Amino acid sequence: MKQKVQKQLDEVDEQLHRLVKRLSRHSEEDLNRKPSDVEWSVMQVIVHLRLAEFYTIEYMKKKLSDGNIPRKNSLKGKLMTSIYPLLFNAPFKVKAPAIINGDALPVKSSFWDVTKQWKQQRAELRTYLLSLSDAQLKGEIYKHPIFGRSDVNGLLKFYLLHTKRHEKQINRLLSYYKY
Repeated sequence: MKQKVQKQLDEVDEQLHRLVKRLSRHSEEDLNRKPSDVEWSVMQVIVHLRLAEFYTIEYMKKKLSDGNIPRKNSLKGKLMTSIYPLLFNAPFKVKAPAIINGDALPVKSSFWDVTKQWKQQRAELRTYLLSLSDAQLKGEIYKHPIFGRSDVNGLLKFYLLHTKRHEKQINRLLSYYKY
């Protein structure tokens, strides 16, 4: 189980590395520019992604803090995880929870500070997940506000697809500026 988790962690880390490398070519000014009052800047998208991951990690730590083994991933959890790609490729938007949405996102952020925090957070996630038992990793330790409970596989699949979906938004935002 841990080898599978390690492989998934490598995949999400590689996705983050590619995103950071690509965005590092742009100025802080452009990354913080909002195309309109109702749209997020690229940096707000990046902060949103980092915070979404941060709160899932905090939830897992709280859920497992007492040493209990969570119930094994249910059929519903497995089903939801299997249809994530369909849900993330749907043409409609899903409003993010208030804690990681519009007003909660800073107007201006430092790309390198946020990137450093995100990479550190990912390193802590890796250490934490690989310290868990197989029973804990197979249990419902992740809870999405819409999709429900899932195991670590569902969590890491969510990270990949969530970032991929927002990369489309980032591409659109960057297309407003000429480089």
